[in-house]
Amino acid sequence: MNTLISRIAARVITPLAVALGILLYLRGHFTLGGGFLAAVVIGIAAVFRHITIGAKSVERLLDRGTGDVVGAGILLMILYGFAGYLWGSGFFASAELHLRLPALGEVTVPSTLLFELGIALTVVGIVVAVIHELGGER
Repeated sequence: MNTLISRIAARVITPLAVALGILLYLRGHFTLGGGFLAAVVIGIAAVFRHITIGAKSVERLLDRGTGDVVGAGILLMILYGFAGYLWGSGFFASAELHLRLPALGEVTVPSTLLFELGIALTVVGIVVAVIHELGGER
């Protein structure tokens, strides 16, 4: 599936899917979405890019390698679990930060976004690693 139209579509769809993944990640605490759903959307974009353009283009999406991305995600989830002790609530407790932004007004930022980011990093790293192993160029 290495036609001109598919390569152009992959170059257009990939950034749109990443933007949709970021939107789903940020909306995930309040409505449908979150780190896992965002990572699945971004992972599907990576699979499509791998099928149309090739393995090298997907590998460039993660400069440091998939192991570092998965490790950072797991470390972030573990640190979030213990961070609940910092605000005196216990393991995996959540807190909220209330910000007043000029263009948006009052914004509530839940601490669970850190945990969701850990999930997203872990899932995207694993999806890209699986793509690389199963469909890598030999």
